[in-house]
Amino acid sequence: MENYVMNQSKHLQELKKQTGFLNDSLSKLNTKVDSITTHTKMVESQISQVAQQVATSSQTPRVFPGQTEVNPKPMLTLFILGVVC
Repeated sequence: MENYVMNQSKHLQELKKQTGFLNDSLSKLNTKVDSITTHTKMVESQISQVAQQVATSSQTPRVFPGQTEVNPKPMLTLFILGVVC
């Protein structure tokens, strides 16, 4: 009977150690999951901002170098008259 109690006590101590280890592991995993969740929210926010910028920029017309504009300053034309001898 005494051996039975000793064995049960040993098993109980081992279970306590395993439970402590599992609790520590679970705590570490929870911390990592929280970190990943925060990071994911930040990335989603950045993607949303980029999507809004793309949507806004696609609504404004673009002017390409091949599409010239008239110079608003008045044009001066100079003629040089040469005298041929």
